[in-house]
Parts: sequence; C-alpha cells; structure tokens
Amino acid sequence: MKSFTLHVLVDTKEKTDVFRDIKISADAKLETLHKAILKAFDFKGQEMAAFYSCDKDWERLQEFPQMAMDKGQEKYEMGTATIADLVKKKGSKALYVYDFLKMWCFLIEVINVSEEATKTPKVLLTVGKAPKESEKKVSEEPSFEGEGGIEDFNDNWDDDDEYDDDSYQSYDEDYNY
Repeated sequence: MKSFTLHVLVDTKEKTDVFRDIKISADAKLETLHKAILKAFDFKGQEMAAFYSCDKDWERLQEFPQMAMDKGQEKYEMGTATIADLVKKKGSKALYVYDFLKMWCFLIEVINVSEEATKTPKVLLTVGKAPKESEKKVSEEPSFEGEGGIEDFNDNWDDDDEYDDDSYQSYDEDYNY
C-alpha cells in the first residue's frame, strides 16, 4: 500500500512558518493522523477536531469529524475513514481544525506519494517551534453591536427587577439527585 508525505502547516499568531512533514500510510485511519499531528505539535488532544478535504483554493468540501452527528455519515468519521479518503494524490489539500473554540487550523498538502508502506506515522521534518496549545486566543472577539454596546446591555440587566436575589432558587433545592 502506498504512503503519503503530508506537509502540515499550523496557523500561528506570530505568522512564522511552523510545520511538520509527516509520512503516513494511505490506508491509515484519519484518527491515526489526528493523533500524529497532535503529537508532532505537542498538543494534549483533549478537544474536538475535524478534517476537511479541500479543493485547490482551500475551499472546504467534505467534513471528516471525530463523531458523525447525522445518521448515514458514519463512513466519514475519523475512526472509519482513511487518509486516502481525505487526500488522493500529490498536491491534494486538506484542512485540520482542532479545538473549535480556539480554532487551531492546520493546512495539509500532499507533497509526496510513495509505494513504500509505513506501519506508523513518521515525522520527517520539523520547522519552527510548535505553539503552546493554551496560547491561542479565541479566533474572533465577540461583537456586541447596537446603540450602547455591552455597557448598555449590562445597564439594562441591572435595572431588571423581575429577577432579584430573593426570588432566585437553585435547581439543587428543587430536585433530589
């Protein structure tokens, strides 16, 4: 079975090149690539993630989540789908998104196809210092548009007498667990 060498570039706030070239068997599960990327960049792997096949302009095509949410989509789960389902040939592109709150984005491109099989993923090249998983800020700041912005929202909430401290009851008081 053939193997792919994948160029995996992470989007960092410093905007410096930080990438890993990973060789992996075409028949390996996407879950194996998921773990290989996390290990190569020293991430803990405690957040949800997904792969996306992409066209030549990096537009997302097919999602490959950790767990399918829709019935009939199980064949696209990371534990079922293979690397060959995500990318097909040299030049194929994909996107890996890790932690949907912080939106760590990794651009993946096939830079080599080999007939030489590999049993386990191998990092062939490391360039740049991996960012700390905890350093990335949420990708977009919340926007509180309107006449008064967030300050106006807080002022109106404080004036609301319907929910005063005396009328508040904890659910724990109402239910016996």
